[in-house]
Amino acid sequence: MKRKSRFFAGGFLVALLPALAAAQTTISGRVTSEAGTPVANATVFLEGMNLGTQADETGRYTFTVPAARASGQTVSLTARLIGYTARTTPVTLSAGQIARDFVLPLNPLHLGDVIVTGAGTTSTREKLGNVINTVDSSLVRRSTEPQNIVNALAGKAPNVEVRSQGGDPGAGSSV
Repeated sequence: MKRKSRFFAGGFLVALLPALAAAQTTISGRVTSEAGTPVANATVFLEGMNLGTQADETGRYTFTVPAARASGQTVSLTARLIGYTARTTPVTLSAGQIARDFVLPLNPLHLGDVIVTGAGTTSTREKLGNVINTVDSSLVRRSTEPQNIVNALAGKAPNVEVRSQGGDPGAGSSV
């Protein structure tokens, strides 16, 4: 009798899995420039939900919203990358697939760039009267620290000191 009830419970869970997977929302699309070229590494995210992803080399992105968080509400889907003007579109989160493509216009003056000046303060490039060092994103991508952006900055800019809390994977770091 015990075997029969285990078999029934296991069969019920297997039958329920497609229904649970169908209740989630999958958001996908492509990010391109006005010239039609793919915008690699653009960040696409749902504002206020801490959900999103990064576009691949072809500009394609896809991510899943769990069924518990996709309850029919309308939220803002945003695509952005430094050097481009961000674009936002509303989406209604319901079970199934949502396809949204973004065309990001260039921001030739880079007026949206944020400059971190230290001690948690930020400014814009136009307001600063001193030297600004930049780190090319390709150097960070080629780093041996793909999971930790702070450690990936070590040795990439003058006068930047990165300290690790320990040698263990996932240990904290500070700049």
